[in-house]
Amino acid sequence: SIVSPRERIFNKKRLQLSQTVYNWLIKPIETDLKNNQIENLVFISDGLLRNIPIAALYNGEQYLIEKYSVALAPSLQLIDPQPLAQQEQQINLLGSGITEARQGFPGLPNVELELTTIQNEIDNSLFLINQNFTKDNFSVKIKESPYQIIHLATHGQFSSQAKDTFILSWDKRINIGELNALIRADKKQSDP
Repeated sequence: SIVSPRERIFNKKRLQLSQTVYNWLIKPIETDLKNNQIENLVFISDGLLRNIPIAALYNGEQYLIEKYSVALAPSLQLIDPQPLAQQEQQINLLGSGITEARQGFPGLPNVELELTTIQNEIDNSLFLINQNFTKDNFSVKIKESPYQIIHLATHGQFSSQAKDTFILSWDKRINIGELNALIRADKKQSDP
């Protein structure tokens, strides 16, 4: 295909900007990433960084997504993490996850091990896996019992637009507004 001079200039400028941000964020830790055999990078972007396509950062030869698997999370301030050992009362946990390919998303091979490990640590837990993790079943279980912890091991999409942010259940997507309403509807919760 023929690329116009204008497109060439735009592409060159885009790559230069992408490489500049790469040099700010990744280059200073590149040696550590390689020495520690890091394969997955998780970014929690806030403010102005939230709209930067992190996976498209460029090192001069390849994009970041070509070298690492890249995950994005909306914020670290979603919960106030506390060690379980400091909890005095019985903890109720609802864990949900998908191991198989669904709705155009690939299977998640470590979900079963992850949920089994959690189940071995927390006695009072309920798990909805694969076909049991439907949108309706998840909604019913949240309303049935107070859960201090809801652990989700599934695909999701986090966007600067709430309407485009969702988690994946077996049968449907649960958008962030619906998830928020479900969690806030738990009136039996004394220590969320």
